[in-house]
Amino acid sequence: MTTYKELVMSKFMQTTGVDLPVKEIKGQRVVSYKQIAELHQVPVKNLQYNFNYNQKHFIEGTDYFKITEQNPHTKNFMVSKLYFTESGYLMLVKSLTDDLSWAVQRELVNGYFRGEMLEKVLAFLPRKVQKVIYYRSLGLTQKEAGLLAGMSKDSVKRVERRLKGLGYKAPNLSGKRSHFKEKQLEVAL
Repeated sequence: MTTYKELVMSKFMQTTGVDLPVKEIKGQRVVSYKQIAELHQVPVKNLQYNFNYNQKHFIEGTDYFKITEQNPHTKNFMVSKLYFTESGYLMLVKSLTDDLSWAVQRELVNGYFRGEMLEKVLAFLPRKVQKVIYYRSLGLTQKEAGLLAGMSKDSVKRVERRLKGLGYKAPNLSGKRSHFKEKQLEVAL
């Protein structure tokens, strides 16, 4: 079975079209200007302007990390790069309000920044609950996930309500498929 982390990153790649490798600094997941610009389909300069204009509101070590590293193109020079934590990312993209940005923000917060917390909790959950989470993240409805996990649709609903307090965001609560691919169902079955 695919790990939750691999599944989320795969789903994230399908949704946004951007590969987002996990990078952590001091135990916190971070993203760079370039990654944010690719995800939101905006120029890096816009994000840099937003940061510079509002820098007084950002706290180094909490909202972002400034890392000095060797320039990969010219080994003689050092460059400073900014990497944003979840709070820094949300502050930086606050001005981006188009539909794509709203969707990307939800995916990034739930799938990337908070994914590690859920991964840790998953190991302690009963196997049936792990299966429900796995099948639902593939895009299956509550009924389909329940059938594959050996549970009723109502049991799946109860599991999802209990997990909500842990930061779990159940996909398509309406029971309808949103970004589902038929091939995924064939693989799951």
